[in-house]
Amino acid sequence: MKGEPLSENLLLAARAIDCLTLCGAGRFNQFEYATPEEAVEDRARLGIRRGFLVSMAAEALSPLDAAKSLTAFCQSAPVRGRFFPLFTLQPNEFFSKGAMSAWRGLLEENPTHIFQLSSEGREDRLRLGLQFLQELCPKKRPVVLISMWSAPPIGALIETALRSPQISFVLTEASWGSDTYVHAAMREASNVLADTSLSHAADRTEIFCERYGAGRILLTLGHRAVGGAALGAVLRARISVAEKEAILFRNISQLCGIPEPSALPEPKFEPTEWKSFLEVGYPGQEIIDCHGHFGPVAAWAVRDQEESVQIPRKLAEMSEQRLRYFIFSHLRALLGHPLEGNKITEKQVLEANDPRLLAYFVYNPRYAEELEPFLARVPQSKVFIGFKVLCSYWKVRVDDARFEPMWKIANEFCLPVLIHTWGDAFNRPAMLESIASRHPQARLLLAHCGGHDDGRAEAEQVVRNHPHAYLEWCGSFFSHRPWQDTIREVGARKLLFGTDGVFHNHDWELARLLSAPLAPEDFQRILHDNFWEIISPLLPVRDLETIF
Repeated sequence: MKGEPLSENLLLAARAIDCLTLCGAGRFNQFEYATPEEAVEDRARLGIRRGFLVSMAAEALSPLDAAKSLTAFCQSAPVRGRFFPLFTLQPNEFFSKGAMSAWRGLLEENPTHIFQLSSEGREDRLRLGLQFLQELCPKKRPVVLISMWSAPPIGALIETALRSPQISFVLTEASWGSDTYVHAAMREASNVLADTSLSHAADRTEIFCERYGAGRILLTLGHRAVGGAALGAVLRARISVAEKEAILFRNISQLCGIPEPSALPEPKFEPTEWKSFLEVGYPGQEIIDCHGHFGPVAAWAVRDQEESVQIPRKLAEMSEQRLRYFIFSHLRALLGHPLEGNKITEKQVLEANDPRLLAYFVYNPRYAEELEPFLARVPQSKVFIGFKVLCSYWKVRVDDARFEPMWKIANEFCLPVLIHTWGDAFNRPAMLESIASRHPQARLLLAHCGGHDDGRAEAEQVVRNHPHAYLEWCGSFFSHRPWQDTIREVGARKLLFGTDGVFHNHDWELARLLSAPLAPEDFQRILHDNFWEIISPLLPVRDLETIF
């Protein structure tokens, strides 16, 4: 706002360059910005005033037509010098008559040479696309983005990168398991870079900075529904200001030769929860995180593997994060022997001796005979506030009859049950319809909101049909459906905030929510009030120190 000095973080945000903003219609994704004008307007709402635009129509239709349209928009007066076209490379197009000369003309018009290569996981498309690129701009040092959703075989990428040192290859949209691909490529080829679009894993930015340097990371906000998650996470990362500047704008400026504009529109940060988060790292109210974890995990790269470090670190962070409660399930129970893991959970919570820490009793029906004797004591436990099930990982259907003893206890005592939901054969949201009808007092928390777009639609239907069913926030970024659309369908009273911490980045998940265009009262309900209404009647009646 004019006349009001901006904080250091807001100044950094105002200089950021988003390297990948999607617009236009796509075959699989109808939820991105309809036009480049809409994209620029919404990025400005987040504080982003510069960036690169890519047409989704270019993937399946004519990349050349899309390039011409984007070029015309980016050369128009309102955005000239601030937004640039990101061209899509489709190798087949270059066999068309006149295509090469048309592309050369376009590249002469544009000061930046940055491309997205749709390789569809194939080495031939990678090789052919880069051959044409070298013919188009032999004296340039182009930047090529490759999505991990369609990345070629790792060996082919590394070989190509080593053979083409003049090209900077940026691997985008890496998430959890695909990070090992990124690490392998970056370790072997110094011209391979990482982006930030789905950098939801805890300490990911810090790990990449330590391993490869901040000079090999580019800011990309990614698809529309993720909002400002990546921007918020970089600003809150435990790295130096110089490293943040490199990621946010210096790296791409140097790679593409983008000068600092002589004049930029004045940054406008309205007094919203988003502005508060960018400045201080938390919103204006307390938060309840209803989906957390502790314990060692072999499947993902995390900095702190042992709960002996994780728990003290989390407790130390909770005041800064304004967390009133952190409710977790232990990986030793989820991915190991559940009875022993639940015993460890109880012991560690009691030893922590902090009322902000509560847990879910993990009920894996493969061990039903060992677990059932303790179910009736969960409602009186000072540690366990409800149940957690992880059917995709156990390969047990969520509607398996062996879950019935747990559902009966949850229904009798109105306990929350946190249910991993995804679009697979084990826990599709629609499978919960009959369970919700039979147990109308149990609180069903649909973790990850069903996963992808189809799962989100099913999850929305379940919570519309049943007043005691709720959507849970964390990991819901695999759906491109904007959250304002979901809230319009089900209401803010049906969404609970969780992070999947300590393995997901708390700041990334929180920034994703707070950058959504929701009303202040919606944030209050989602971040705190909804889950407080579920657990507040349960807390006074608990008197068992141990249930084992």
